[in-house]
Amino acid sequence: MKKSKKINNHSGFSAGKILIIGNRLLGDSIMSLDAVFSLKKRFPASQFFLFSPASAIPVYSALDIFSAVISEQDGAFLENCRKLAELRADLAFILPGGFYYALLCFGARIPLRIGHAGDFRTLLLSGWYKKNQNIYNGENFLNLLKTLPGNTEICRKKIIPTSAGTKQAGSFLFKNGISGYFMIAPGASEPGKKWPEEYFMELAGMLIENCRIKCIVTGSSAENALLERIVSGTGAVPACGLDLETITALLKGAAFLICNNSGLMHLAAKTGTKVFVLNGNSS
Repeated sequence: MKKSKKINNHSGFSAGKILIIGNRLLGDSIMSLDAVFSLKKRFPASQFFLFSPASAIPVYSALDIFSAVISEQDGAFLENCRKLAELRADLAFILPGGFYYALLCFGARIPLRIGHAGDFRTLLLSGWYKKNQNIYNGENFLNLLKTLPGNTEICRKKIIPTSAGTKQAGSFLFKNGISGYFMIAPGASEPGKKWPEEYFMELAGMLIENCRIKCIVTGSSAENALLERIVSGTGAVPACGLDLETITALLKGAAFLICNNSGLMHLAAKTGTKVFVLNGNSS
């Protein structure tokens, strides 16, 4: 199978309305930002629209390029298809894999559809690029730009904390009497990516004692029990279930982050914070 297929050979290609189909996972959403940002830089006059699960909307909204945002309704294919058809987009830039989103854009009669190749999904795409499992996934998203005619300059985008997030983070730090701090994020989407929690406890305790700065342990609401165990064993400050804007601002102000291969790893890197990644068995 060949590696890619361009949508056409016309160097003057343009699209009035471009629809971005966003990823569901936090890490993939963050890794795809450079591709979306580069696409906007190439077509600055185009209107951009976002269709995404609600959980990922704050990530993509950080780009501040969208004329409208549509939240995906789970299990409502026909309703989602109707909403996308009403946009009358010229091009769909499909970031998630799987057959569903390619079929959704095909059903919405979007003329040009770009995404990663994969089985029957490829038949529904106007242009595609075969995903390389051996490279950083952010590069796979950037490779989708190669399906466009001509060359697209790669533009990297840093995530800047919002004023609301900075205010909430400041309130959190003041409430807990924190000035200098580092952060630990012991969670991950897959068990095989997790460094053992007892190691996190030992490392956090050692750093708190030797560095003499506070430690903030963070994660999603689903990881609350894990965070509580680490807090009870180290005296760290818990930051569980905070919204993405607040977490982004906290990460920006941290001396460093220690984490597994996770979405917060990618978020911290995008804010410019130093990150130490501890890999589990499958990472």
